Amino acid sequence: MIKVNLNSLIVAVSLAIGMGIAYFVFQPGFSGIFMMDDEPNLSALNMGGGVTTLTHLLQFVFSNDSGSLGRPISMLSFLIDDQYWPGDPALYKKNNLYIHLLSGFIVFLLSRLLLIAFNAKNTNYISLITTLIWLVHPLHASTVLYVIQRMTLLMSLFSLCTMFFYLLGRVELSKNTRKAFVYFFVSGLFAIFALASKENGILVLAYIVVIETTLLTSFPKTKVFSFLYKLLIIGPLVILACYFIYNWDGVLKGYSNRDFSLYERLLTESRILIDYLSKIIAPRPGEGGLIHDDIEVSVNLYSPLTTIPALLLNGGLILLGFWARKRHCMLAFGILWFYVGHMLESSFVALELYFEHRNYLPMVGPIIAITYYIVVLFERVALKGRLFICSLGVMFFLACCLITFQSSTIWGEPSVLFRVWAKEHPNSPRAQRIYGQLLGVEGEYEQAISQLIKTNRSFPADVGVLIDALNISCFHGLDQPFPLSFLKGKIAVARYNDGLSYYIDRMFNVVTESRCEYITAEVLIEIIDQLIPLPRMSGETRAMILLVKAKLYIEKKDLNQAMLTLDKAYSYYPKPVLPLLQCKLLLSAGLIEEAYPFFKKAQENTESYILKNIALKSEIEELKVKFNLLGVGTE
Repeated sequence: MIKVNLNSLIVAVSLAIGMGIAYFVFQPGFSGIFMMDDEPNLSALNMGGGVTTLTHLLQFVFSNDSGSLGRPISMLSFLIDDQYWPGDPALYKKNNLYIHLLSGFIVFLLSRLLLIAFNAKNTNYISLITTLIWLVHPLHASTVLYVIQRMTLLMSLFSLCTMFFYLLGRVELSKNTRKAFVYFFVSGLFAIFALASKENGILVLAYIVVIETTLLTSFPKTKVFSFLYKLLIIGPLVILACYFIYNWDGVLKGYSNRDFSLYERLLTESRILIDYLSKIIAPRPGEGGLIHDDIEVSVNLYSPLTTIPALLLNGGLILLGFWARKRHCMLAFGILWFYVGHMLESSFVALELYFEHRNYLPMVGPIIAITYYIVVLFERVALKGRLFICSLGVMFFLACCLITFQSSTIWGEPSVLFRVWAKEHPNSPRAQRIYGQLLGVEGEYEQAISQLIKTNRSFPADVGVLIDALNISCFHGLDQPFPLSFLKGKIAVARYNDGLSYYIDRMFNVVTESRCEYITAEVLIEIIDQLIPLPRMSGETRAMILLVKAKLYIEKKDLNQAMLTLDKAYSYYPKPVLPLLQCKLLLSAGLIEEAYPFFKKAQENTESYILKNIALKSEIEELKVKFNLLGVGTE
């Protein structure tokens, strides 16, 4: 009894120290900044001057368009950090790290319970080693320190809780059925939270299937449990598969905004999955972060040559996983867990090709399995072999800590981070564009303009960098860097790249503030007209750019053109805010009868998506009262 307590104490203290080390290696990144998708998702905090009322809270929580379900749990969590935008990035990043540490604790509990269910020895130590490695793994730097990946962190936390309580229920099922179903109920609640944090939380059901078909095959099942398992675990996965089959045209439509086809994506992802596995097993410094738009796309089986070997290796591992389910359950568990975790984001869905955060939860299974087999080997070898294994384990953990600390330190210094990205990714338009913007922020305006023009020279499809070069030159009173005819010629051969609407917004400010003579309202309108037909641009982005054009016409007091432009924007992105703006414009011009149809359109759209448009409801009600007083729209 004393020995058990002593071992438990050692494990508990080691886990606490490990969490402290994890905090230490990530905390240098707190001094970093918001970047990329942070602003599009979080700038809604500014709505109404900050989230200070229940109406604005509901609007912020339920209006996000990142996923089909809006990710309300994740959005709600950001209000813990701040109620205004922009706030202090350190608060967001620190809370991300707290969630990561809490997830690490659940990883320990879950892995321990899995190993107990598997009748493994040394469950505490295997779970401890698994957790310590997972907590400090370098692949997590861009998940913990990239603010918006709170969505991945929360989804993973709730998924881990789902599996933990599910396992508690499975352990209790043969002892106390009522208690078991209480655990299952709690597990279901956490599954809902996972799904409401990020859509691929649905994969927690697939993880459970992997657990059941590998480690729990000998566990008894009641008839009621078997029925509910098929209904609530297998059923939703079947429905998900049917949804994608039914909506296959929508899946294929997503590729209209990509530089690769479905076939090319599947081939490329086979190489990427092997790259993920190699970085999980053998982390290395550099090559991390958010810049991966320079990955070579596999256009066929032979280009690049690594495509076929990657396909064969992935196929072989998956077959090995299925074959090993009865003879080598832990091996099967580790393999199938990894591939199940990548079923959505690394398969047929038209997302960007590569992101490190996609491994946050999928790496748990492989680490448990590898640690298990290393401990088994440790028990079978002589003293020298054990010392060698311990030395390798300590070196691996220290290497992970050092690499993660180095990455976090760079993340905490944006001027260094963006230079590193530009150096490590010379073939990435995103990295080179960000570097040019960094030079502008640092006051190196002429160098910034030169870098942005150079970026366009290397990547002619990225015309946004030229627009930003004009913005910088105008804002800071520099000579026109190139003739407008040059820009128009470049737009003719361009396609959409991220950030384009941001550059147009900046140019609108240039125009309204009369920053320079060579960028006028007429010039910006002409640029917008040429940009709208660009391929790969989403309807939402086209609408946002057209909204800038409408604002230019409003500034010019050209009501007719403003209305026509807003009509076109609505055709691309039918949201109530656009007809509501048209209604207000017509009312301000005294055209009450003409304004009413736009009011009705806005009202109908708002009622169709009441949670996402709740902040507009008060405006709608005010306008309704106004129209009633004017005798318009009354029966």
